[in-house]
Amino acid sequence: MRRIVIIVAAYFAATLVIFLMSLAAYGEPITLGLMNTVYISGDIDQSTVRRAQTKFLSILERKKDKLSPIYLVVDSQGGSVGHSTDLVRFFNSFSNLRLITITLRAASSAALLVQALQYPRYILADSMLMFHRAYLSFDGQFETGELESRLEHAKRFVRYFENIIADRIGITLEEYKQKILYEWHLFGQDIVDNNAADKIVEIRCTPNLIAASHIEHGLLTAKEVFECPLLR
Repeated sequence: MRRIVIIVAAYFAATLVIFLMSLAAYGEPITLGLMNTVYISGDIDQSTVRRAQTKFLSILERKKDKLSPIYLVVDSQGGSVGHSTDLVRFFNSFSNLRLITITLRAASSAALLVQALQYPRYILADSMLMFHRAYLSFDGQFETGELESRLEHAKRFVRYFENIIADRIGITLEEYKQKILYEWHLFGQDIVDNNAADKIVEIRCTPNLIAASHIEHGLLTAKEVFECPLLR
């Protein structure tokens, strides 16, 4: 009996130590709820932009505590660069806003989104970021110089945001271009060490957020997406 008591006590002591170590490393977990969370998941397209903007404006209108932050949670493999920059323009247009990004996964234009926003960048211990060279396609009349004109426009557009990303991370444009030459993948603590994030945190969801979901419609499909980023 005494041996069982000792084993149980040792178990709880070890659990307490792990909990305290977690608090020391990441602080108190951030609680995500219906009234403080905008969740961007999947491909970033026009419907993503509209849903994020609508949810954010709804929270802003109904929010009573103006000092508490709103969390923009990103779990996306990217998508349209144009729609990602629409979100950057939208969220950066607000002054005196306490917005914090929490990235689970951000690749391609989603990584651009996180870096181009002017707000604190949080990640989880197992978050992933991926940057790569821009991929663009267009057509036009060759003889009148439309293709050349569009190419120059695309170069200016890409260079503008590459400069923003490099500046946010704290490296030169040439250093950034060298890192993304064959894709630049970062994981967990590497993200903070490379100044692509400010802090590692833990998150949890309120029961109301866990119960919430919406339907995303594709061309021939429809799927349920949970509002809590911890659910799949």
